[in-house]
Amino acid sequence: WNVWLLAKYGDTATLNNAWGGAPVATELLDNTDFSAPLDPWELQVTDPAAATASVEENADGTTSALRMNITAASDESWHVQLFQPGLVLTPGASYRASVRMRGSSP
Repeated sequence: WNVWLLAKYGDTATLNNAWGGAPVATELLDNTDFSAPLDPWELQVTDPAAATASVEENADGTTSALRMNITAASDESWHVQLFQPGLVLTPGASYRASVRMRGSSP
């Protein structure tokens, strides 16, 4: 089905237009592929938590990946945060977030 839709419409925007769907959303975040290392991402760490962030080549060789190394945890989940300053969200609006991640335990 998806192969047929792609062959018929070519892209999601054309399919949405033909079927009366919602317009394709605008990306609100900058540097989502980490091609400009951490700019404009910011890592905020509050004691007693300790963490670092770096950008590494992903295993597929086509994109970069963020590596967060949390070396000391805290009782508060918000003590380690990665964010972009200035992001404006509208109350009551719907948003979709998509991430690929993996974790490991020492």
